[in-house]
Amino acid sequence: MKAVSLRRLARRLPAVLVAAPVLAIGLPAAVAAALPAHYPTPVDVTLQNGWTNLSGYGSAAVAVDGNGIAHLSGVIDNGSSDSVAFALPSGDAPASDIYINIQGENFADDDYLIIGTSGDVAVVGSDVNEAAWLYGVSFPVAGSPLSFSDVTLKNSWTSENSVYGTGDPAVAVDSEGIVHLRGSMADGASGSVAFVLPTADRPPADIYVNTYTNGGSTGYLYIEKNGDVLPIGSDVSGFTNLAGITFRSGQSILAATKLKLVNGWVGGAYSTGDPTVTRDQYGFVHLAGGLTNPSDGSPVTVLPKADWPTHQVCETIYNVNGSIGTICIYSNGDVSLNGTGSSAPYTDDEFSSFSPVTFEAGV
Repeated sequence: MKAVSLRRLARRLPAVLVAAPVLAIGLPAAVAAALPAHYPTPVDVTLQNGWTNLSGYGSAAVAVDGNGIAHLSGVIDNGSSDSVAFALPSGDAPASDIYINIQGENFADDDYLIIGTSGDVAVVGSDVNEAAWLYGVSFPVAGSPLSFSDVTLKNSWTSENSVYGTGDPAVAVDSEGIVHLRGSMADGASGSVAFVLPTADRPPADIYVNTYTNGGSTGYLYIEKNGDVLPIGSDVSGFTNLAGITFRSGQSILAATKLKLVNGWVGGAYSTGDPTVTRDQYGFVHLAGGLTNPSDGSPVTVLPKADWPTHQVCETIYNVNGSIGTICIYSNGDVSLNGTGSSAPYTDDEFSSFSPVTFEAGV
């Protein structure tokens, strides 16, 4: 069954679940003024090559937190695939080129960004001209103060930095215990352990997270609580991206609030832990955990008010067996799941992963 678009899906949801459109493009002045001083204010980027902001979903912007992690936001459309949509502000570019998945309009598995060390951001995919969601994309800027350590690759996995300039596989954990990966790798077999995370960098429960793999396809990482990291998918041996993958470590000083699930949803499937929400000192919200439902229902949960975004946020997530799913968080805190499972286009009731969904509260 062909999945409907996210915009058409939003119109199908009950009115209480859909945030009222924000008429003004960009972050409202009143909202910006209300943000705590340590919350970075998103800076609008200048779109080019026909790309425009999709009205009501926030303008394309970047915010860099105190750890030197750049976070993109907004939704753009009308441009052509494989064209540069915008250039990042000076100082916000990564140290290595990055290929990273994004949410497109129709649940395609080939939508992604190419973020160059020059700061140019190109958008690629079969349906990105209809909508390219920038929410959830994050990466360390070249001047990030975080101390990254190269991981020790095993089972024939090798760094792809010398081939694509995409950095050596490395990990850093910030002062609050949020783990950040970067770099790329190839040559190992799907389902084999590529490396083991240091003890302090391991998650409190298993994680399934989609990632960019060779040729623009989507594979995923299975990150076990014992630190084993396994790339899985038909194209992971050709190229597997690590950049932009973040999660709360088991030794994090941040409290994780267990979310109250509704409409029949149950947490903790596949040893992924109950769905939780955490907000770091810079105002970025981190979701974690996994969930299932014998019969679909929406919303899945409602976030605490302090964790609500200003605009609707949609990000790509892992669904059962590596299928593509989408999580949407509305400005009233409602969370819905959409995907390509047995009840497409609404949810994959067999399993969906909240990790590592990230967005800025109040933005």
